[in-house]
Amino acid sequence: MTDSLTTNDTGDLAEVFSDVSTHMLVSGIIRDQLTNSLDVREEAFRGVDLSGCRTVLDIGCGFGFFSGGLAGKLGPDAEITGIDRYEKYRNPYMETAGKAGLKSNFISEGISAVSQFDECSYDMVICSYALYFFPDFIPEVARILKDDGMFVVITHSCPHMKELTYLINGILTSENMPHERLLPYEMLINRFCDHNGTGLLAPWFSNISRKEFRSEIVFTPPDFEKFAEYFRFKFPFFIPCGKKDEKKLTDLILNKVDQLLEETGSFIITKDDTIFICSKPVKNKTR
Repeated sequence: MTDSLTTNDTGDLAEVFSDVSTHMLVSGIIRDQLTNSLDVREEAFRGVDLSGCRTVLDIGCGFGFFSGGLAGKLGPDAEITGIDRYEKYRNPYMETAGKAGLKSNFISEGISAVSQFDECSYDMVICSYALYFFPDFIPEVARILKDDGMFVVITHSCPHMKELTYLINGILTSENMPHERLLPYEMLINRFCDHNGTGLLAPWFSNISRKEFRSEIVFTPPDFEKFAEYFRFKFPFFIPCGKKDEKKLTDLILNKVDQLLEETGSFIITKDDTIFICSKPVKNKTR
């Protein structure tokens, strides 16, 4: 057993997001059930002067969640480029950027495309809920940023969704199913989170500030089908790799949540995030 993910493991988890329509649906469910009415994007950009940004890169852009938060914040001639590994996100991303009034491009080569960009070519790089897939590319982000450029990252705080983790681990134990100490999503988030984010960024940025964003996802009995939709989409993140009885586990977990909803009236999941705002990139450093 191991508490770390291989490259293949992270790639397998990323495959979840190849289902664009369900990803958008589940993202909407999460937003609807959050207790914090403040948009995390607003908190990320609050107090940051972006009027001088002309070139922006959104890494792991998906359908444009983070890019959309830049509406009205950039200079009039600004251009934003979204990068994602799935070509299917091109149209949703371009649509989101268009609604935000942004001139945009889309690249479907994935994170490897960053290595092809010229040094000092971007005023700002943004990344939301994705850097834990490729933390080893932080030096490349510093390289492509201008000397006065900025890197803005949203990631999860740990322990993340601890209530759901406790529930799943309890079921795995009661069913005598051997499993790693950490669930796949915990291993993934631990690659870049609130605990180690500053340490991973510090060699490549001389100035790093952070903000904490506290929230919870609350499901009540009428929301059970929403939870079920969310869980089925994210199933590989919660179930130890290699388990063959997926249907049994899914049913056990959903039945337990349904029972809790009926008994207590709600199922509350902690979903805290951390925002890193980095500037003064360090370049040409021996690696």
